[in-house]
Amino acid sequence: MGPIGTTLFLILTSRCAALEKDFKDRLFNLRRVRPVYALIAVGVPFIVIGLSITLSLWLGQLADQFQFSGGSHLLPMIILALLLAPICEETGWHGYGVDSLRAKAGMMKATLLFAALWCGWHLPLVLVNGPIRTS
Repeated sequence: MGPIGTTLFLILTSRCAALEKDFKDRLFNLRRVRPVYALIAVGVPFIVIGLSITLSLWLGQLADQFQFSGGSHLLPMIILALLLAPICEETGWHGYGVDSLRAKAGMMKATLLFAALWCGWHLPLVLVNGPIRTS
């Protein structure tokens, strides 16, 4: 929720009507997206997850790795990982962040700065240990 929350705060406090209109247009103007690309964007992550699960099982990992420690199944995590997180992150990063960097720094410098920000944002994931085993 960090990127979208920051984006909404910065846009709403900017009092810039053009910025607000552009942000709303990016969120709700679905005519900009070709249907074939929408299908690819939705389908590819499910295919990749399916392949990674298959590979993981093929390499000898246990099927219980796909359950939370409380016994719930993988579906809530898939919904979170494939729907909620990308919408919130991408809306924030690309709805405001990248354009703001490009306006100040040019394309190459903005790309490198964005890469550093993205890596820093996801760095805590390195600290996550493997699945918790309960007896």
